[in-house]
Amino acid sequence: SGWHRPRRQLQALATHDHLRLFSRALARRMHAPGDPKRKRRILQFPTTWKTVLLALVGAFSAWIVFETYGIGSVMARSMSGLQGNTSASDSEFIAVYVTVPSAEAGKAIASKLISNKLAACVNMIPGIQSMYWWEGKVEVDEELLLMIKSRAQLFDALSNAVVEAHPYDVPEVIAVPIANGNKGYLDWLANSTGKDDA
Repeated sequence: SGWHRPRRQLQALATHDHLRLFSRALARRMHAPGDPKRKRRILQFPTTWKTVLLALVGAFSAWIVFETYGIGSVMARSMSGLQGNTSASDSEFIAVYVTVPSAEAGKAIASKLISNKLAACVNMIPGIQSMYWWEGKVEVDEELLLMIKSRAQLFDALSNAVVEAHPYDVPEVIAVPIANGNKGYLDWLANSTGKDDA
């Protein structure tokens, strides 16, 4: 019988019996029909800690990248460098491009826009060679480019004035927003143009 076995064997049997009893008790608790939440918590507990651990590792890695490459300081310097400028969302300034066939046509359009305060400045850039489709043929012409600085709310009136004074049947009148600029220049641009659509 077990009473005559050596002490080490008895201790091993006792340990084996305790482990077996513990395993059975744990199995009963996990498979107990009246306690599904306990089973779900026991099964999900390791996954939850893995998620937390991965989140901590990701946050630490991001902190290392920011500290190593100075991304935060670069962003701060970029934002501080824009403090003296005005963004397009605040100013709504535009640059309008118009091609003309001659300097005389360009001066006539520029004079009309400036005198009616539809533009603050018109630059005439010579030496433009344009290639385009017109009435089923490819045309090549020497032109000048007008770069017109104005405000977005004046574009419709500006475009109408260009079409009326332009010698072409279908003149090019396209506008692009001014994303940023010298604040003093943009203030001058605003003060040199009309306040209402004309």
